[in-house]
Amino acid sequence: MNSKKDYVSRPSSVKVAPIVNNDKLPKSQKTDRTRQLKNVEQAEKQNAKKVVRHNLEILDTNVPINNWKVMRDLIKAGNTVVLPITLIKELDKLKNIDRTRREAMKALREIDRLQTEGNPFLIIESGMLFTRMNLDKTNPDHQIIATLNYVAYYASHPGGKYAGYDAIKMITDDYTVKILAREVNQKTKVVIEPYLNNRVKIADKDLDIPIFHVSKDDIIRMGNDFVFLVQGNLKDVPDGSPMIGYSDKNFKDCGEFCAIRQDDKFILLSENIHAFGVSSLSLKVNHRVQINWGQIIALHYLLDPKISCVFMHGATGSGKTLLALAAGMELKRQGLYPKIVVYRIPESAYGDTSPALPGDVGQKIAPWTEPILQALIKLLKLNRMDTEEARPESDSPLDSYSSGKKQKKAKNGANTENGNAKGGSKISNGKTPLPQRTSALKVFVDELFEKNKVEIKVLDYVRGITLDDAFIIVDDSQNLNKKNIKDVITRAGKNAKIVFTGDLNQIDNKYIDKESSGLSHAFIKMKELSFVGIVSLPVTVRSQLAAAADKLL
Repeated sequence: MNSKKDYVSRPSSVKVAPIVNNDKLPKSQKTDRTRQLKNVEQAEKQNAKKVVRHNLEILDTNVPINNWKVMRDLIKAGNTVVLPITLIKELDKLKNIDRTRREAMKALREIDRLQTEGNPFLIIESGMLFTRMNLDKTNPDHQIIATLNYVAYYASHPGGKYAGYDAIKMITDDYTVKILAREVNQKTKVVIEPYLNNRVKIADKDLDIPIFHVSKDDIIRMGNDFVFLVQGNLKDVPDGSPMIGYSDKNFKDCGEFCAIRQDDKFILLSENIHAFGVSSLSLKVNHRVQINWGQIIALHYLLDPKISCVFMHGATGSGKTLLALAAGMELKRQGLYPKIVVYRIPESAYGDTSPALPGDVGQKIAPWTEPILQALIKLLKLNRMDTEEARPESDSPLDSYSSGKKQKKAKNGANTENGNAKGGSKISNGKTPLPQRTSALKVFVDELFEKNKVEIKVLDYVRGITLDDAFIIVDDSQNLNKKNIKDVITRAGKNAKIVFTGDLNQIDNKYIDKESSGLSHAFIKMKELSFVGIVSLPVTVRSQLAAAADKLL
């Protein structure tokens, strides 16, 4: 080694003298030289820790919609973030849609902040390459894939403006974009993946009610309850969570009883629990009556005053909405809550346009109130309560918006063509509705909701309010993202109970999937809270035909 020219490999900021043979140095200089080499070694180790793999991260629109902090987080991790110009344009459109306005505005503000700071690791790319797979130049998803192609092309050529990065990644939760992006970039080293920090792993076992063997000798009477102690595998069940038990091995698959853990014991639930005339609906399976343990557990959570939040996940026709409304009516009858507030989320709220129906917010959401109306009428009939009069000829609120139909007179005899019928719509955004044309059916629906203290509201207007003294139902909540779920729960005030119903297999929101749904996040992150009840209803009870279709089709 030439002592005059060769230097120790080191960070550029660390200066060291040329390497010489320590044996030829005096003792005092040997010590200084040894200390100097140790300092260089330590500096190299510290510098190595700071070095991270530097990737190009190309984002799809759904990623910042679900987490507006994603750009800064990726940059802090040592990556360069590329935003297709189409993403900016889509965010601009989404800020005009109620369901996505808040998330889109936050994402745009964050992008503006990064630009204002002069952050060199944020790139807005307008270049596109459509030469592969006959991509449609007018399709926003295809435009984003074309931007990926453009970046991949200039990353694969030495001296290209995107050359030198460790990897190129496309971050998206859109299945169409994933499929096309993989197909287009088969010959390039492009990684297609979701944004993992915004997802939770949720398996069927996370939703199923566990089944355990419990000896009859372990079940004892304690006051008015039958209980058994937490021991063995039962310790895996979180406090406040349910289980299904059996003593006879012949009932290993369907169970003989169900119980809820409370501290160091399980308390058996009564099969006779009911709310406002509704009890669990048992089914006959293989010539044996199978008790619907999920509905029993759901009713327990819904009626228990110590449970302030309930999540019900269930298949089509499993009774989620009816059970929730029945519990609300029962607790209202007992005087625990003065009103029931139902939030419905129309599927079209996740599209690119608002529902194509005339009128104010109340009129636009009216078609999606039909499940609540049907459930309420069924409950009133079960309890033989007066519904004012027989339901009008039409069987759907949609008929009140059909063009060309003759307007009928309302029950009070007012001329509804002039908008003079009594009673304002309970389906509102909190503002006084303007006079509008009203059919006999609409008057019937409004009066039915008003008399029974049931309000139908739009989730978009939940921000900034406090929900006190109310039994709150959020229907079809599988379509909400993590932020939406948080927004609703944090609105809960004094004497409020919130019930979420949903089915993760029926997600209509194109910006989320099963692993990024707010409902999934709630299941995983809130399951161990003793004041939160989570239950799955896997059995369709609507009819034998519906059950068969749900299972086979």
